Amino acid sequence: MPSKPRVSVIVPAYNCAPLIGRTLTSVQQQDFQDWEVIVIEDASKDDTWDACNALEPDPRLQLLRNPKNLGSAGTRNRGINAARGDYIAFLDADDRWYPNFLSTQLKVLTSSPGIHCVCSDFDLIDENDAITFASSARFAYDTSHPLQRHTLASLWESSRNLIPSTFIAERQVLEKVGGFQEGYWEDINFWLRLGAADFDIFETPAVLASYRLHSNQKTKNAERMRVARAEAYRTFVTGYPDAVRRIPRDSVRRKLHELYVSAGDVPFWLEHDYAAASRYYLLAMRQDPFDMNTAAKLAWSHTPDIVRRTVRSLRQSLAR
Repeated sequence: MPSKPRVSVIVPAYNCAPLIGRTLTSVQQQDFQDWEVIVIEDASKDDTWDACNALEPDPRLQLLRNPKNLGSAGTRNRGINAARGDYIAFLDADDRWYPNFLSTQLKVLTSSPGIHCVCSDFDLIDENDAITFASSARFAYDTSHPLQRHTLASLWESSRNLIPSTFIAERQVLEKVGGFQEGYWEDINFWLRLGAADFDIFETPAVLASYRLHSNQKTKNAERMRVARAEAYRTFVTGYPDAVRRIPRDSVRRKLHELYVSAGDVPFWLEHDYAAASRYYLLAMRQDPFDMNTAAKLAWSHTPDIVRRTVRSLRQSLAR
């Protein structure tokens, strides 16, 4: 077995046979080379396992295979348990790092004793590696560019997504926080739990990675993510009440109200599942009892079907 590496890179791999080679090549092309890669194949339905085994041999590459699908949280945690490095980084099997990712992030991590975990900005790419959205932060990092500090309060308020493929942390951070928890949008849950454990996330103001947005993700996942985001926050509030009390109360109520209304609108407008919509609207009204717009949608959700059908029929008649 090779000597202990400085960085362990965790790559959960599920149904990514066409892309896993490109992802791992982006690690091999790093200008910092003291790393190991742990690829965990998560019982894929395609040829991902064969694609992994067909890669050019590299003593720093370790392949593991889950006997059954564990999902991204369980798969990342298995990688964490197998990691030997002082630092642990995550890279999804369809994303890529730019060559200076590791060297830059390690420079930031070692620049101050108060920095324990970092992320970075990123580009969006499509299935063909073409950049579909280029971040404005194009410059390479140096000390003249201030880091953005994500505290528990700012993570709570933020509507911007951090992505695991730009994240790297000291091993002790993962050990204290306990890795990823399975459930709704485990990434958001993980960021909030880092804040609850007093680990601020420092964002390097440089583009160091590319995140692949598949064409079917834009429509298929957008509405589902609104519900998942609301559930991620709800479970955090339930599971970490002491941490939530450290966030300004108005901020907590405002954010939960916004998320619950957004989640309720998915079944209300798109699926006409009024029972599901009602559940979220009730949660929203508890945060803001004077929201008359949500109150109206809640009332409509509890209106008998025959009345709703009659109203729709009248609207159609009047529209002719």
